[in-house]
Amino acid sequence: MKAVRAFCMLFVLTLVSNLCSAQKLDSTVRFSLDPLLTENKYLLQPLSYSVQKTLQTVIRLQCYQYRGKDSICIYDIAFDNIALKKGIHRLLLNLERNAVVYIVDYSFLEAVKKFNQLPSGDYATVITIQDKTHLLYKDRYFHSVDSVLPPYSALKQNLNSPLTADKKSEKLVRQAKNISPVRFDNKKIRDAAGMTNKRASRLSGVTSSIIKKDNRIYNALYYQGWFMGYYEQQEKKLMQANVLQESELLQSNPASFMQTDVSSSGSVSSQFRRMKAGQRKETETEANLEMVGNFSNGQEPASAQDNNYSEYRGSINTEILKIPVTIEGYYTTQDKNRQAKAGYFRIRYDAEKQKKKLEQTVSGYKSSYEQVQSKSGSAKYIGQAALSKIQSEKAIVLDAVRRQYGLTPEQLTKFGKTDGQTASGSDSSTEALRAKREDILKQYRQVEELEKQATIYQRKLAQYNEQDYFENKMSYSKVSNVADDPQASSMQLANAARHILPESSNSRLLAGLTRLDIGILNSYESRYTMSGQALKGGTVGYNLGMGTVSLSAGKTEYISRAGQVDRYNTYMARVDFKRVHKQKIGIIYYTYTPTRQILEDSRFKKTDIALPVFNQPVHIFSFSHEGAVAQFLTLETEAALSYKPSTRKDALSMDHAAIKTSLRYDMPRIAANLTGEWEHVGRNFENNAMPYMRAAIERYALTGKKMLLKSMLTAGVQLNYIQQQNFANTAYSVRWGFDAQTRWKQYPSLYLSYKPFTTFRRYDDTLTTQQRPLTGEVWLARSSYQIKRGATQHRFMVSYNRNNSSVDTMQYLSESVQTMYMYTTLKYTLSGSLGWIKQPMFSLTDDLYYTQAYMVGISMNMTLSPVHTINAGQDVSVAAYGIQRYSISAGTSYAVKRISTKIFIQARYSMLKATEIALRQRLWNGQIGLNWQIKTKKI
Repeated sequence: MKAVRAFCMLFVLTLVSNLCSAQKLDSTVRFSLDPLLTENKYLLQPLSYSVQKTLQTVIRLQCYQYRGKDSICIYDIAFDNIALKKGIHRLLLNLERNAVVYIVDYSFLEAVKKFNQLPSGDYATVITIQDKTHLLYKDRYFHSVDSVLPPYSALKQNLNSPLTADKKSEKLVRQAKNISPVRFDNKKIRDAAGMTNKRASRLSGVTSSIIKKDNRIYNALYYQGWFMGYYEQQEKKLMQANVLQESELLQSNPASFMQTDVSSSGSVSSQFRRMKAGQRKETETEANLEMVGNFSNGQEPASAQDNNYSEYRGSINTEILKIPVTIEGYYTTQDKNRQAKAGYFRIRYDAEKQKKKLEQTVSGYKSSYEQVQSKSGSAKYIGQAALSKIQSEKAIVLDAVRRQYGLTPEQLTKFGKTDGQTASGSDSSTEALRAKREDILKQYRQVEELEKQATIYQRKLAQYNEQDYFENKMSYSKVSNVADDPQASSMQLANAARHILPESSNSRLLAGLTRLDIGILNSYESRYTMSGQALKGGTVGYNLGMGTVSLSAGKTEYISRAGQVDRYNTYMARVDFKRVHKQKIGIIYYTYTPTRQILEDSRFKKTDIALPVFNQPVHIFSFSHEGAVAQFLTLETEAALSYKPSTRKDALSMDHAAIKTSLRYDMPRIAANLTGEWEHVGRNFENNAMPYMRAAIERYALTGKKMLLKSMLTAGVQLNYIQQQNFANTAYSVRWGFDAQTRWKQYPSLYLSYKPFTTFRRYDDTLTTQQRPLTGEVWLARSSYQIKRGATQHRFMVSYNRNNSSVDTMQYLSESVQTMYMYTTLKYTLSGSLGWIKQPMFSLTDDLYYTQAYMVGISMNMTLSPVHTINAGQDVSVAAYGIQRYSISAGTSYAVKRISTKIFIQARYSMLKATEIALRQRLWNGQIGLNWQIKTKKI
C-alpha cells in the first residue's frame, strides 16, 4: 500500500514539474496562447508567436480543467505541418481540422461552440511545438473563467430574450430606479427565477437549478454536465433594465466586461474579439416615405409644371446580406407628359456607413486596451503580492519544520518523496522522526502545495507579460497608427483590425468594396469623361491594396440643346493608385456609342458619309495626377485624349487632346496662396456624351487669396484669359475679378465680389442655335449681422446684385436690392423683407425694355406644441403700373408620434400682372402631404 501511494505521489509531482516549467529550447522564439474562440461555427485556438525564420512545425495541445486537487484532460490533439512565418504573427488553429486526436471530450467542445463561452473553472493548456529536427518549445498556460455568465454568452442572451422584446431601455431604467430593495425570498424574484428556469429547460442539453447563495438567488446552469455559470435573479423590471444596459455597454464600452487580473481569459484583442462575436446581431432599418399632392387652377408665366400632380419620395437605409445599402426613389405624375423623366430609382452601397462601423470597432478596441493598460500595473502588483504571500507562507512552514524536527528543506523533500523511509535506524532522533511521520508528511504536502501555487503564479505573471508584448506589437500599435490617420481607408482600417474582428465577420471583405451603385446615377469621374451627367446603369469599385478599381456601364442621358433627350451607351474603367509620397495618380478609359434613339431621330442626317463616322465608338483615355511637388506647392492635372477607330494613329495630336492643370502655392508666413491654371481643349477632342463641352479653346487663369487682420478679412483677385478659334479667326477675352469677405462677431460681416464671365461654345452649337459668344459680369455685395440673447436671436441681412451681359449688340442688365430681418425664439420665427428689382422684359415686337418693382414680404412660423406648427405669410410686389404680384399663404403640420407620421397642408393665393399690358391672373395653389418615418431593429 505504501509503495502504491509513493508511486502515485511521484507521478503527480513529475506531472506538475513537467507542466509548470517552461521548456524554451530556442531562445529566439516567443509564444503566447489565448483561450479558445468560437467563430463561424468553429473552435479556434489563437497562438501568437515570434520566430526569426520560417518553420514547418508540429503543434500539440493538451487542455486540462482542475477539479479540486484533481484535473481532467479535456482534449489532447496535434496539428501537423503548421507553417510559422518569419516575424511576429498570430495563428488560429482550428480544433476541428487537426491531424491526430488522442483525447477529446466532445460535450465540452459543443458547449463552447454553442454558447461562445468556456464552462466556468480553472484551465491549463500545455502546448508542445517541434520542428523536423528537435523540440522547439513546451509550456503551460493558465486561465480562469468566472462563475458568473458573461454578457456575450449565447446562453445568457437566449435567457435574456424574453426580457428585451419590444422594450425601451430609457423607460425601463427609469422604472428600475423606483424599485425598492427586496429580500432574497421575495415572490417576484422567485417568479423571475422560475421564468428563467422554464426558458432554460427548452434549450437542448441545458439544465438549471435555483439556488440561494450569499443571500441572493441564482440559476445555476449546466450543459451536459458542464457548469456554465450562475445567472443572478432579480425583480423582472430590474432585470429588464440591467439586460438592456448590459447590451448597450457591450456595444459601446466592452472594456467594462474585460478581465484584467493575471488569471484573465486572454489578451485584450482576444477578449474584444470574443465579445464582438457574441454581440447581438441587429439589423437596423430606417425609412422615410413621403407623398405630396399639388393642386392649382393655373401656373405662373414660363412655368413648366402641371396644374395638378403628385410626387412620391422614399429612402431606406438597411442591410442586405450584412451589406449596408441605401435605396432611394422618386416619382412624379408629371413624367407622363415629359420626354426627360425626373423620376429615379437607385440602390447604393453605403461605404461611409461601413467605414464608420470599422472606425467604431477600432476606436472601441483602442479605448478598451488603454483602459485595461491603466489597470495592468495594479493587476501585476496584486499578482506579485499574492506570489510574495505564498512564498512567505512557505518560508514560515519550512522554518517551523527546521525548529520542530531539525530538517532542512532538502531533507524535508527527501523525507516526503520517500514517504518517511529515509528515517530508518535505531537512534533516538530517527525514532522521533518516525513517531511524527504523519505530521512531517502533512507539512511536506503543505510546502508542496505552496510550491505548486508559487510556480503557477510565476507562470501566470510571465504569461501576462507575453500577452501584453504581442498585444502591443500586433494589435494596438497598428490600430493606434490607423486610428490617428483621418485619411485612412476602410481597407487600411480592416487590415489594422484583422486581429480584433471575428473570422465570421465579412467586414474585411466589405472594407475593400468602395462603390456599388445600381439605378439612375449622377457621378463625377473627371472633367473630360463622365462629369455628372445622368447614367442609367451601375458602378462597382474595389480596393485591391495597391489601388482602387472602378467599372461603370449603362446609358448616359441629358437634354440636348434642341430640347430632346440624347442617349449614349457608355462604359468606363478607372484605376486610382494608392497615394505614395503625397502623390495620387488615376487612369480612366471611357468609351461611348450613340444609341438607336439618336440614329432614328429625324434631326440626324443619315448620309452615306455621316452615318459610318457618327456610329463609330469614341474612345477617351484620361490621366490625372494630384500631389505635392514641393513644400507648400500642389499640382493637379488631367490630360485626356479622344479618338475613333477610323482615326489614323499618326494623325493624333494636341487637337485631339484636352488638358487642364493647376499649380497652387501656399505662403503660410503671410497667410496667402496663389493658384495658376491652364486649360487646352483641342478642336478635334470629342465627348458628345457630355451636355456641354468647350472646344478649340486655350484658357489661362491666375487667382490669389490673402488673409488680413488675423484672418478676419479675406481678399482675392482673379485674372482669366480665354481664346477660341473658329473657322476664320480667333476670339480673345481678358477679364479681371475680385472678392473680399470679413468674419467677426462684434461687427457685421461683409462680402463684396466682382466676377466677369465669358461663354464660348462649340462650332456645331453656334451654327445650330445661331448664338454668339456671351460676355458679362456679376456684382454681388452682402452684409449680415446676428445678435443672440439667450434663446432669442435677431438676424439682419442686406444684399445687392447686378448682372450685366451682352451678345453682339444686345445688352442685358438686371439689378436687385434686398433687406431682411428675422426674429427667432423657441416658439416663434418672424421674418420680414423689403427689396427692389430691375429686370429686362421683351415686348410682342421683341423690343427690349426694363421694368422696376418694389417688394415687401412678411412671414411667421409658430410652434403650438412639440407636434403641431402653423405658418403664414404675405408678399406684395409693386411696379410703376400698379400691383405686379400679391400673394398670401398659410399652412400647418401635425406629427403623430405613435406612428412616426407627419401630415402637412399648405395653401397659397396669388394675383399676378407681369407686365402693364398683361391680363391679371388669379392663382390658387394647394399642397397636402404625408411623411412617414420608420425605424426598426431586427435581431
